[in-house]
Amino acid sequence: MTRPQPRSRSSDEEDPISLWLRDSLSQAQSALASAGSMGWSESQTHELEREVDFFAALVRPSPNPPRPPDHVLQHVRRILAMFEERAQKARRVPGLSLQQIARLDAYLGSIHRVRRVIEQFD
Repeated sequence: MTRPQPRSRSSDEEDPISLWLRDSLSQAQSALASAGSMGWSESQTHELEREVDFFAALVRPSPNPPRPPDHVLQHVRRILAMFEERAQKARRVPGLSLQQIARLDAYLGSIHRVRRVIEQFD
């Protein structure tokens, strides 16, 4: 007897944290691709490469992501705090089904996974 394979998730089914991380990676990659034509300095380009590497490591979970610039860490912390606050409020809404609660718990788990990675840099 074979086990059913987990189905791949379409972007519509991805949790907001994953979507935000992918979007951040895409924006950083786009900026990096146009850095030369925008006249960015070598140090600015290097910093942007670190951002791309960082978001790539978060999108494809890596046990040892590279350290991003501090302003990126601060931004990620603020976004995670906002997402977590909203999820905690949503979880307290009366009348949620078990499936809705499970989805919120999975969502909070993804927030905590990213938070643990960020805390490694403190």
